[in-house]
Amino acid sequence: MKRKKIVAYLVILVAALCYVEIDTSQFAAEKTAIINVNKDELFQFLILPDTVERWFRMVTHFRSADMKSMIPGKRFQVVYPLPMLGNHLMLLRLVKFDPQYSQVVLESDCFFKTRVEITAVPFGPHDCSSNLTIKLTFRQKSALFQWTIAPVLQYNALQHLNHSITLLNKMVPA
Repeated sequence: MKRKKIVAYLVILVAALCYVEIDTSQFAAEKTAIINVNKDELFQFLILPDTVERWFRMVTHFRSADMKSMIPGKRFQVVYPLPMLGNHLMLLRLVKFDPQYSQVVLESDCFFKTRVEITAVPFGPHDCSSNLTIKLTFRQKSALFQWTIAPVLQYNALQHLNHSITLLNKMVPA
């Protein structure tokens, strides 16, 4: 009888945590680095769909999913591997594109509700370097998700972001 009560309480707790919403920004994976390239040149390199797979190895496929120009609403098709589950297809929607401030924001409505923000600002004398920030947020607001799966995703994303920054430092045309 005690076991049934414990199981019932656990089920109630899990159900409650599924419906409790929390701030998702605390589980964002964010990396900032100085890249020795002008912010405009860096930004132009970063927004080319054909280069994303080369510097962001978390993604195995990144292509435009429509014929729109780089305006909010444009869609991109992304494939990335999930451990033990194989490849996962996700559609990202461009929600902000500001070339003047070298900022791009992409969002997905898939289960993880991924948000990718990339910003490059001038750094140093004569603006010959850039301060690049890449931020991945998993916007799934469920407390159960944010306290269980999100920390694992955040850790994995941080590893990939570190690797991406290293690759970008080697790749960008100096």
